[in-house]
Order: sequence, then structure tokens, then C-alpha cells
Amino acid sequence: MACSGCDLDSSFFEKRAASPQVAVSTAAESEALVEISAKFIALAAAALPEAWPKGAEALELKITPRRLEIRGGFVPKSDVEGKRPPQVFLLSFECDSAQNCDFSELQAAVTSGSGRFEDNLFPLSKVRLSGIASSLATAQKSVDPDEGRVVEIKARRFLPFSRAVRVRYYVHSPMMSGTMDANGRGIPLKR
Repeated sequence: MACSGCDLDSSFFEKRAASPQVAVSTAAESEALVEISAKFIALAAAALPEAWPKGAEALELKITPRRLEIRGGFVPKSDVEGKRPPQVFLLSFECDSAQNCDFSELQAAVTSGSGRFEDNLFPLSKVRLSGIASSLATAQKSVDPDEGRVVEIKARRFLPFSRAVRVRYYVHSPMMSGTMDANGRGIPLKR
């Protein structure tokens, strides 16, 4: 296993290849994955410490019903000839049709925008996945308590307004879709 375009330590990939997959066991649980479930987030949170590269920081965390993606990177120290470009990667946790869940290999990724890459990075410890999961019902109720479904969650720095990490819950509803914002611990913010 290797991350094309990354200078990651090969022992990281050897350790990843040996890690077991996590299985979701019942058909009823597979139905719960149609919208984002707290159980899916808990599975990803349990597997994340083994998968996250040492020294990396997050650029954006995105959760959909069957996938958790983290776009992250490293800001290399300057070398003799000048500054090296940052290393950007994408790490994905997903469940297949048989409900086997695991992190994928790291993939090289790209970024866009005019901001400085290093200003947008944040330690993954600034995001508490258990707190994000515990606010799923609050997000649903804030938009449509009867038919709302949380279909996507994103966490990233709230630049240019603040360096704090902001979590946004995207709720789909047949009546009116909407969003709810929370801090990195999943605590809803007042509007």
C-alpha cells in the first residue's frame, strides 16, 4: 500500500494492511445507514485512531450515510532549496453492500481556493465525533421534526470569520431542507 504523491512512512501502510475490518451485523442496521446514524459515526470513530497518520492535521471532515471522509495534510518543513508544497491526502471510511466497514488506503488529493493551506488545517482532536453523533436528533428537529433526515455533515475551520472549527448538519426534508451549525464538540450554536 502506498499513497502516491505522499512521503508517508511505509510502516503506517503496513500497520493499516494488518488492521481488521469492522462489520455491521444485521439487515435492520443496514437500513439505518440510509440517513446518517450515530452507530455509523461510532464505528468510524473507533477505527479512526489506527487509520489517522501521525502528525497529520485535518482540512475538512465530511460524513454521508455510508461514508466518512477526511481531507487532511502535512505542511512539510522548509528544505534547503525553499518551501516544499504541502502534502494533501484523502482518508475514507465506508461500508460496502455486505456492511463491511473499513478505512480505505490514503489517496493523494488536491485543494482549491485562495487561502493559505496551513491556515485551514486543524488538529483532528478539535472534532469530537461522539458529540457530533449525539446532536443528530437535534439537527433533525431544528429543520423538520417529522420528516427531516440528516444527509451530510461537514466540519472545517470557519474562516475568514473565526479559526474555530464549525460543524454543519445538512438536513433534507420534503417540506423544506435546512442546516444546523454546531461547534467542534457537536454543541448546537444559537442562530
